[in-house]
Amino acid sequence: EKPHIFGEMFYDRKSRYSLNGQLIILPHNLLVMDYGLGHPGSVHDAWAFQGTRCESKCGKALIACNHWTWADSAYP
Repeated sequence: EKPHIFGEMFYDRKSRYSLNGQLIILPHNLLVMDYGLGHPGSVHDAWAFQGTRCESKCGKALIACNHWTWADSAYP
């Protein structure tokens, strides 16, 4: 159902109303390291990722220097 306020922003590319959620987990123990919620469904995944602490504090070593992230080609 269309949200009452700013409803068109939540209309995604698959013609549904949705929210964008980002979840960053550690694969060796499946613990959640970071998450981002609240972006409308029309927002690109790479833009929503910028709202997470992992991206905004990249110089603060949330991910160690010799570690990497695994994501699809939508992320820079």
